[in-house]
Order: sequence, then C-alpha cells, then structure tokens
Amino acid sequence: MIIDFHSHILPHMDDGAKDLNTSLSMLKKLKEDGVDIVVATPHFYRHKEEISTFLDRRSKSFEELKQAIDKKKYPKIVLGAEVYMSKSFVYEDFDSLCIEHTDYMLLEMPWHKWDNDILSTLDSIINKSNIRIVLAHIERYLKMVDRKYFNQVISKDVLLQMNCECFIQMGFFDKKNINTILNTGKVCAIGSDCHNMDSRSPNMKDGIKCLQSKFKKDTLDNIMESSKLILDNQL
Repeated sequence: MIIDFHSHILPHMDDGAKDLNTSLSMLKKLKEDGVDIVVATPHFYRHKEEISTFLDRRSKSFEELKQAIDKKKYPKIVLGAEVYMSKSFVYEDFDSLCIEHTDYMLLEMPWHKWDNDILSTLDSIINKSNIRIVLAHIERYLKMVDRKYFNQVISKDVLLQMNCECFIQMGFFDKKNINTILNTGKVCAIGSDCHNMDSRSPNMKDGIKCLQSKFKKDTLDNIMESSKLILDNQL
C-alpha cells in the first residue's frame, strides 16, 4: 500500500489546488503513481484564521471534491491539516486538526531562526495532550537552521515526515544528511507535498524510485507500514 502523507489537493483551500479541475488532475496523477491513500493536508495558520472557520472551509472543499470523483478511479482521501506552529496553540484545543480518526497531527515548524523559545513552544504542544506530532518535510530545515537546534527537535517525542523532493533532488539534499534522518527510526511517512500540476506536481512515483535505488531496500516498506499504522491510530 502506498500512502501520500502530505498533499494540497483540496480545491480553494490554500496555495494548493486552485480549482476543482486541478484537484482532479492531481488525484489522477497520484493514482497513476500507484498511490492508494492520500492525506489532504491544507495549510492552517492560527494567526490568520480560527480553527472552526478552517474546518468549515475544509468540509465544504472536500464535499465539492467528493461529488466530482469516482472512488474507483482515484486514491482514497483522508482529511488532515498542515498546522503551522504557533505559540497560541499552547492555549487551545487543536485535537480537531489531527488526521481524521487518529491522534496524529502534521506540524510545520517555523521557517525563521530556531532558538530556545521554539523548543519551549514545541515542548508545550507535545506535552499538552495525547496528540502525537508528525513534523512536516523535516529535511527542508537542514540547510536553514542551526544544526544544534535541529538535532534537539528531532530527538524529542515526535515522528518525522519527508518529502519525495529530497530523494529526487539528491544534489541539493545531501545524501548523508538524509540518511541521518532516516536512521533515526522516526520517519513514519513520505509525501509529495503536491500543490498543482506544474511547479509542484505529484511526484510519488519518482520519489519512491529514487528512495529505493539510493537507500536500504526495506526503507520504503517500513515507512509505509508506519503510515498505515498511523492512519489506523495504532503506531
């Protein structure tokens, strides 16, 4: 079973699919890539929107998409969110932002400099409830933040998601660093992080091919097994 754990396929939600036709084209490409399940993870920014407003928009977007798809022709869609880390989350109930029917939430770390305040906020979110945190596209931060803070973050009680892009563009994403992340044993998912059909189109097939050719043979199977367990809320 192939699971795309990170995507922006829902129409009109964020900087992903701009309309229904784009969503359908993306889903078709995912199916061609062999994807069985895709987790729809539209961006959520607490400083821009109330949780209830976001959930209402997501529900309407998903309903529009459901009316247009033939379930036999497209991957199964599971609802989630890519939640941008905010200090305000320490004081709110964000269970509803978890991947549906699970206790797992995909969390996007800040793009600015990481410091002790960032670590403290992450600790507060982790310790606030029984929610399990999956950090989105963790490899992107390798070249952006102080390695000391990066290592502290991935050593916490979190799981990690990686984008297919890092396996495809191995010249930019250093293989040694990618292998270091994989060897933590915390990588539970990979995703296309697809947004459209041109600059950020679905790339699961190419990503999987590169992953299998450049890393241990059982890496993909182990990751997909972890993803399935998450969706079953059993990991």
